[in-house]
Amino acid sequence: MQDIRIEILNGCGIDGVAAKTTDFFRSKQIDVIKSDNADRYDYSKTLIIGRNENIESLKTVASCLKITANDTNHIKINPDESLGVDVTIILGKDIESFNELSKFLDIN
Repeated sequence: MQDIRIEILNGCGIDGVAAKTTDFFRSKQIDVIKSDNADRYDYSKTLIIGRNENIESLKTVASCLKITANDTNHIKINPDESLGVDVTIILGKDIESFNELSKFLDIN
């Protein structure tokens, strides 16, 4: 298992999507330490948020969704060491546009 700790937050409102996405990332050998609802369900875009200086973790997580590291629509840097994670993923309404994840979730 890679030494990457992430949290997955449901920001799109699809029931159970954070738990299923947890399974997806664990199948990629990435440690999901928290899976929960986001602060709201109207995120239009999925966000991958770097929480520390470990840019490699961010790139690895983004590549699982076929997102390039310079995609500022989906990637944000917002350090918060108190969360205890390297990366936060907020699942947005565009979740079906990520083919591999969408197939894994069986939502399209």
